[in-house]
Amino acid sequence: MKSLCKKNITYQLMTATIILCMAIIMHSCEPDPLKGTVPSIIQPLASGITQTEATINAPVHYAESAYFEYGTNLSYGNTISGGSCTVTVDHHCESWVAGAHLTGLNPGTTYYCHGIAKYRNKTNYSSYQTFTTLN
Repeated sequence: MKSLCKKNITYQLMTATIILCMAIIMHSCEPDPLKGTVPSIIQPLASGITQTEATINAPVHYAESAYFEYGTNLSYGNTISGGSCTVTVDHHCESWVAGAHLTGLNPGTTYYCHGIAKYRNKTNYSSYQTFTTLN
């Protein structure tokens, strides 16, 4: 009888494991309604420019996250998060605005910045924008 109980428990554990594995596989195989969609980010705009600070914002479409690169030339050199999608439509991000507040900038200096939008393994870059801090 003891042997039969062990076999029954083993069978139940195996069945539960198989059901769990099937659920994981089925969930990961759900169709992606945005498959083939490329995330986009529009050229950022700078506002609130002072001697040492600026705020940059850019509309983002079909992206989970965005960030900005900025610097005193087109090599940029600095990266800052633009945030991530917080409002979804049918559990997918459609349109939102990425934003970042830049601090520690040099007075009277021209800066270049561009946005980067990401959706899963896809990345897209905006064109660059320049702004100049106040003297």
